[in-house]
Amino acid sequence: MIFSLNIGQAQELVQETGDVIQIALPLTGLGFSLVTKDKEGTSQILKSFVVQTLSTHLLKRTVKRRRPNGGKYSFPSGHTSLSFMGSTFLWKRYGWKYGVPATLLASFVGYSRAGINGPVHHPSDVFAGAAVGILSSLLFTRAKNSDYKVDVIGDTGFIGIKLNLKLDTLQ
Repeated sequence: MIFSLNIGQAQELVQETGDVIQIALPLTGLGFSLVTKDKEGTSQILKSFVVQTLSTHLLKRTVKRRRPNGGKYSFPSGHTSLSFMGSTFLWKRYGWKYGVPATLLASFVGYSRAGINGPVHHPSDVFAGAAVGILSSLLFTRAKNSDYKVDVIGDTGFIGIKLNLKLDTLQ
């Protein structure tokens, strides 16, 4: 038996897979924090979720950008924002072993929104969504292993990321 998809079916499959992953990533972070009884992590992801959701929807209603397919509220991508909030939480709280696969999945969600024929978002919507999601997690999430700390820093003319390492723990 040969399995084949036409372009429209493949596009639909990619978008539907992105729909599932955008919800699965933050639920994985929440579920992991609950199962491991990490109350601080649970609080952190919930705060990140609230800020990510409010920021995304406020920007959508303020910018009012049309989608490539004619729909409303394109900027920023909510799917991408939610995905990167979840992946950044997993990375920052539990380390790169969780963060790398989660970030690859979040990137796939971004692709599912703008990188296919008949996209529902402009590429800049996806990049802005990723930024909103990443920043919302960076604001609240602290590493469970306190050997390092990553923070967003800046003022009116500068924004950056600061990494603090305990040198006695490097091997």
